[in-house]
Amino acid sequence: MPDTPSVLRFGLIRPRPTPNPHFSVLKQSLRLEPNPAIQVIDYLVDLPDSLGMMGNDTCGNCFWAAQYHGDQLRTLLVGGQMLTQPAATVQQAYAQATGWSPGDPGSDRGTDAGEGFAWIQANGLPLARYGQTVKLLGAVEVDPEKPQDCLVVMDYCGGLCIGVTLPKRLAADPSPKVWDWLDGDELGDEGHEVLVGKLSADLSQIGFVSWGSKDWTMTRRFWEHCVVQVTGAFYADWLGATGRTPFGMDAARLEAMMQAHSGGRIP
Repeated sequence: MPDTPSVLRFGLIRPRPTPNPHFSVLKQSLRLEPNPAIQVIDYLVDLPDSLGMMGNDTCGNCFWAAQYHGDQLRTLLVGGQMLTQPAATVQQAYAQATGWSPGDPGSDRGTDAGEGFAWIQANGLPLARYGQTVKLLGAVEVDPEKPQDCLVVMDYCGGLCIGVTLPKRLAADPSPKVWDWLDGDELGDEGHEVLVGKLSADLSQIGFVSWGSKDWTMTRRFWEHCVVQVTGAFYADWLGATGRTPFGMDAARLEAMMQAHSGGRIP
């Protein structure tokens, strides 16, 4: 297991559900029921231990690091080879979307997840090769209190992006590899976005990628107290390679449904 880096930055501001369409609305409109046969998904098993910090040791770009860790996971799963974008590309996306400037510490204000997904949907997720992006067809918000729904969406998306509000104890020292909610813990003001790549229906197994490592886990108690945002992002490269279009839709219909249900109040 690689050594824990000495600098662990956060960067999720206003941790809250995103204004993306809610999975419960899509279920109702399409008369869908989650598949109870799905009990556990582990996309992390084949990832290498070291994935790169993606700049989250120098700035509060955790939301963007989570997106590019997701890109690593998807390229490995669909192509058999993990492709890694350089930290400079990740930081440039953070700069373009939020106005961060490396020479101005006051501009390092982090990212609101809803605004981040909206920017990617409008602009694509930038890649290192000039002008190339990964298209985001849309994203759905999932109720963290419904882990079976989370599993279904995770299966369709190749991972979940989640936002947590950290207990003050872990905000001061996030280095424990197992994040737990302890008696006496209090929520602080710090938020963090990570990529969940392992999840079970009973929440006994929750593994996530952050700060360049796949070795982070959280307990069910932590999930229940601290997870405030669970988002499934439908990236075109994953859907095109796997053929697993959500609910049997083609890409055009998926985009239309995302737009039809976007922007409203989250149930």
